[in-house]
Amino acid sequence: MDNSYFIISIVNKKNIQIYYYEHKYFIKTNYYPVCFFVPFYNFEKIILLIIKYNKIRYCSTEHKIYLGKEIFKAQISFNLNQRYIQI
Repeated sequence: MDNSYFIISIVNKKNIQIYYYEHKYFIKTNYYPVCFFVPFYNFEKIILLIIKYNKIRYCSTEHKIYLGKEIFKAQISFNLNQRYIQI
């Protein structure tokens, strides 16, 4: 089970914002997210930016697939001018 999670949102109908939270149960500290903020018109850069972030490799394969599906769903909702809700 991963100790991290992602929150994905669309900002101003032109950008995607992805927050990556990493939670460590054994350390009592504040947890601040890493934020990826990318224009929607360049879908490949969204994926490349996330891949370059080193801590993503610690996520399970299932978690990475989920992230990819959610980014793709956000892209589709953007292209169809619909509201995106992360499930």
